[in-house]
Amino acid sequence: MSAQNVGAVRRAWEAFNRGDLETFLADAAADVEFEEDPAFPEAAVFRGREEILTYLKSFHEAMADHHFEVEELRDLGDRVLALLHETARGTSSGVGVDQRPAFLYEFRDGLIVRVRAYLDRAEGLAAVGGG
Repeated sequence: MSAQNVGAVRRAWEAFNRGDLETFLADAAADVEFEEDPAFPEAAVFRGREEILTYLKSFHEAMADHHFEVEELRDLGDRVLALLHETARGTSSGVGVDQRPAFLYEFRDGLIVRVRAYLDRAEGLAAVGGG
């Protein structure tokens, strides 16, 4: 199942980069949780596809040229750690974003049930015991 989990994470980021937020959540359980990094200004735990989709749409509108390059996907069985390169530009501010976050995905029965974002990649790596 873990190769399928890695594939689901890869498909999600490909969909995000196309602006297809519905497909971004295609492999997520109905009650999926997304925990934004506490250091992020909009930090919260978003529950369920609709709540996450609303958050993503507002975030998508605030950013231009928003892109996540998948640098590495670590297969951890029922978890996948995505190491990404994020670039974007604030639509109103014009301020650029260039960072390398990590996202930790948890799976149950082939579906994404939880995602935790780490703005600091080292924290994401530490969360899975890899450095």
